[in-house]
Amino acid sequence: MSKYTDIAKEFCELAGMGDNSSENAWKMMQLSRLDRIVDALEGINDNLSCINDNLESMEKNLDNCIAPYERQSFLCVTGNVTTD
Repeated sequence: MSKYTDIAKEFCELAGMGDNSSENAWKMMQLSRLDRIVDALEGINDNLSCINDNLESMEKNLDNCIAPYERQSFLCVTGNVTTD
């Protein structure tokens, strides 16, 4: 219920500012919420772009490591292992 209490409090604060009517306060709240949604979506888009770049890089690196054999493919993993 606190979520709705916060929304009502924000509305009352905006409605009480200067000559804002309750309709203007409602529109200001909507714009504020839309700004938050846009920020979240832009963050998601940035993360998805980063994931896509990593997947493309991984795909390029794996192209030379996959050996097809009849109806199957085998992945070759190479590298160095160091122990202390």
